[in-house]
Amino acid sequence: MKYYLAPMEGITGFVFRNAYHEYFEPMDKYFAPFISPNQNVCFTPREYRDICPENNQIAHVVPQILTNKAEDFIKTSQELARMGYEEVNLNLGCPSGTVTAKRKGAGFLMEPERLREFFDRIFESPCVRISVKTRLGMYLTDEFIQLLAIFNDYPLTELIIHPRVGKEFYDGVPHRDVYLGAVGKSKNLLCYNGDLYCEKDVRELLGECSRAECEAGLVEGSADGHVGDCGLAGCGLRIKTEDAAGGCTQECRAAEEQKMRIFPGGMTVALMFGRGILRDPWLVAKCRDMEKGLNFSSGIKQPPAKHRYLDAAHILEFSDRLFSDYAQYMGEHNAMFRMKELWLYLVESFAETDANRKKLKKAQNKAELDAVLGGLRTTLQPL
Repeated sequence: MKYYLAPMEGITGFVFRNAYHEYFEPMDKYFAPFISPNQNVCFTPREYRDICPENNQIAHVVPQILTNKAEDFIKTSQELARMGYEEVNLNLGCPSGTVTAKRKGAGFLMEPERLREFFDRIFESPCVRISVKTRLGMYLTDEFIQLLAIFNDYPLTELIIHPRVGKEFYDGVPHRDVYLGAVGKSKNLLCYNGDLYCEKDVRELLGECSRAECEAGLVEGSADGHVGDCGLAGCGLRIKTEDAAGGCTQECRAAEEQKMRIFPGGMTVALMFGRGILRDPWLVAKCRDMEKGLNFSSGIKQPPAKHRYLDAAHILEFSDRLFSDYAQYMGEHNAMFRMKELWLYLVESFAETDANRKKLKKAQNKAELDAVLGGLRTTLQPL
């Protein structure tokens, strides 16, 4: 299984991506917060700073484009290709009212015929691979039936689905049943995004996906959901063999080396983490440990070694690194408030969450923030 960092405006910019990559289990892809081009410019200075090569030395950064105009998408993709990027992602999921009112993000989903014309144009002669991050629709989950039919007509690198509609923002429970309904129906590879906060969430989702894939005839195995994972460390590919745990198959190696697909469309090949990774930056490491001992048909896993997950000093060192890097670009005052925003998620990794959250909200300067963080050193709790 592959693991991706979700694009979160104001949080997962290059400073966060670089520090996270150094301190925690690396992601397979890092999706950058969206670029919003217009007819005059591809990037604002702030957007360019976030995706310029000198600030992105880690591999597999994917810029995201927010637009409903094919020419702006093409022009921006060409600029990104010249900068060395091989993939771009189209944002069809942003639920913000200011975005959807302009028929961008999730708002673009309200105009399916115009969306098809957009795809016709950008896929005429693409200079980069194109993936899509989408909601199920703007108002009703039934909208996804027509949308999936559109997506199926184009060679997307991946279809990343957040199974809520735009009007729901991030409220309620994701419509996982609609996502699972796309398994076997999508002609493109799938990535799931939405409310994955812990190993249990991931284990349950992968079990559901495996059963759906077996029922759809995408993999060999029984309807109880057995799916083989490649045993080669760091590979993450799911393969159609019963003895996959023994190691990376020749077919699998060739696919990695040549960047070929060996899966039929409709299979879940990746998971995307947003708020979950902010709450627990060890989550990808935990999931990879879990996969090593997990049988998706039975749901039984071997307990991973968790000692490293209880290292509060490591998380606080990561926090110090982030603050120092943010301060270089925005000054200490603004950096402190950026760190407060992150810590309102990260505090979930520590005991007495509610009390510490109240203290964080009250902090108005670096000294007050440091005082709160200093009290967390002995209260890290496993999630």
